[in-house]
Amino acid sequence: MLNRMDADFRSIDVRRGPRTAAKRFAAFTAFGRFRLYPSERLLLEGDKPVNLGCRALDLLIALLERPGEVVSKQELIARIWAGFTVEESNLKVQIAVLRRILRDGQ
Repeated sequence: MLNRMDADFRSIDVRRGPRTAAKRFAAFTAFGRFRLYPSERLLLEGDKPVNLGCRALDLLIALLERPGEVVSKQELIARIWAGFTVEESNLKVQIAVLRRILRDGQ
């Protein structure tokens, strides 16, 4: 499999076949200097991919799907750790990861 950020934005995915830049980058959310492509599970800062764990990425996607709304801890835990029993501290750790990577809005 080719790197997600090939020079010409073209990659081969065995499950879906070739994709063009227009198809691949059709739906994204931009905030500050970041762009999130949820269907690709890809976060970019400028043009550079950001290394983000799957739970932190799930958290970011969940929050960006509901802009301006308060999302409860219970909702986030139920979505991100569906089927698992976890403590609130797990959510706090992932929020701290997001704040560090996103530089807490700075």
